[in-house]
Amino acid sequence: MLALAHAESAVVAAPTSAGKTVVGEFAMVQALDGGGSVIFCSPTKALSNQKFLDFYKLFPQKVGLLTGDVSISRRSMLCHHADFERVKTVIFDEVHYIGDTERGSVWEEAIILLPAHVNLLCLSATVPNCLDLAGWICQTRHCVCHAVVKQSRPTPLRVYGIADITCLLVDTESGTFLEDNFQKLHPGERSAEDILHGIAANTRLTPALAFMFSKVACQTFALALGKRFNQAEVVASLIAEYHGARTSRLKGAIKFWASKKIARLCPITSHLRTDQAQQICSLTTEALLHLPEEDRGLEQATMWGGYV
Repeated sequence: MLALAHAESAVVAAPTSAGKTVVGEFAMVQALDGGGSVIFCSPTKALSNQKFLDFYKLFPQKVGLLTGDVSISRRSMLCHHADFERVKTVIFDEVHYIGDTERGSVWEEAIILLPAHVNLLCLSATVPNCLDLAGWICQTRHCVCHAVVKQSRPTPLRVYGIADITCLLVDTESGTFLEDNFQKLHPGERSAEDILHGIAANTRLTPALAFMFSKVACQTFALALGKRFNQAEVVASLIAEYHGARTSRLKGAIKFWASKKIARLCPITSHLRTDQAQQICSLTTEALLHLPEEDRGLEQATMWGGYV
């Protein structure tokens, strides 16, 4: 925040729930107070929709959304070259995507070509070379760029294995894999559907994502769990709000997504995540791991081609 207050760039590498988004919100408040604007870049449509909803609550009528499928409040955004005179900061969320083979070059070019007066705020929980990235930005843009690294995780990450019994698989403090506990897990009478039902019924563990290893399993589990839960009134109100979206799947609290999600449904499911809904996903939607669900479950520990 001090770097942004002094009109300097920063790369922030910190674990999930460490408060990286707060730094971005500070940049937005600072820019808006000065009559400027901020561009927030995220690597996936799902994350863009989620962030749009979050920021719209903080800055009503001042936030727009532009993805490959959706355009909302374009007048609230900057769409022409001349408008960059008002841009104070560009935020790159999940900046480690700069290393992505297909999409990374777009962000690399954006960082290089942005006007000199624009500050950069790069956020990531997994970027392995924060210092190198900050150094590259300094060299490329001829500016001051701070590297802020936080190792400790404020919100403990707990990894459990669930069969007939539930065992902690990774020591929360040291991160050590607990082999003895893993050996206690054996296939039992409880089905994966029963286990997911138990998670969904516990409000402390929802919203939740359950990852399946095939599209068929994804749909089967979603339909089975959907019979046990019903949020028809909540879903109906959201359907009315987002009139025109294809909503044949949205009949309960359980949703399933394969790789080719219907982009127009993303705003609806973003709302449902805040209403203790559970989503069933195939592994091709792994980008959803960046969304703020309380729990994520894997159906099994292996898939075609080897171990996960």
